[in-house]
Amino acid sequence: MLKRPLFVRILLILLIFMVYLLADMPLLYLWKKNGTLIPSTQASSDLPGILFQNLIIVIVPILIFVLFLLALKNDFVEEMYLRIKGKWQWVGVLVLMAGLAGILIYHLITQEDKLTAIYLLFYYIFIIAFTEEFICRDVCTYFLKNEKTFIRFFVPNLFFAVMHIFNYSGWGAMTGEYIISFIRNDMIVLFFVGCMNQALKEKTGTIWIPVLLHAAWDFALAYN
Repeated sequence: MLKRPLFVRILLILLIFMVYLLADMPLLYLWKKNGTLIPSTQASSDLPGILFQNLIIVIVPILIFVLFLLALKNDFVEEMYLRIKGKWQWVGVLVLMAGLAGILIYHLITQEDKLTAIYLLFYYIFIIAFTEEFICRDVCTYFLKNEKTFIRFFVPNLFFAVMHIFNYSGWGAMTGEYIISFIRNDMIVLFFVGCMNQALKEKTGTIWIPVLLHAAWDFALAYN
């Protein structure tokens, strides 16, 4: 696949994002319309229900993970930057894990719903951060790894920014006013955040640094 023309690989990346979105979007809109969508900040109200919803949402990333595992075999861990092998990698991971623990303690102190605070830690690390980083900064960049830096950073992170257009609306209506506001206020920021996370992955040699940083940022803002 890496020997295919660039436009073919970009189309494949677009297809991955489309499948990723289309597997989730109709369900999330339907759950919201029916009043069965459980906000992550209300996890303790129906823990089995929200866990079921979250697992349904990550079915596509799980399938892609398995497909890449089968395709790459012994090269999977290395190609997907899943190894933590250097001293400074471990320092970075441990610092970020300590930061996440600190955020959890803060939420446990300030929030009455302790169970939800604990669930949010799992939610932001595995359901949100790992799946998004794996798809955007591992899978999609894998198809562009031999391309120039501009292409390698621009394509996947543009798609990463665009795919947030639905959840940033709270799964509401896609009005022209909202789309313009999203592009002006959020999309550019998301693009550069994605580029920063990709640079961290390539510089540190592990996906776990951007995953934990991503999770810490979201977890810190969970109740805002």
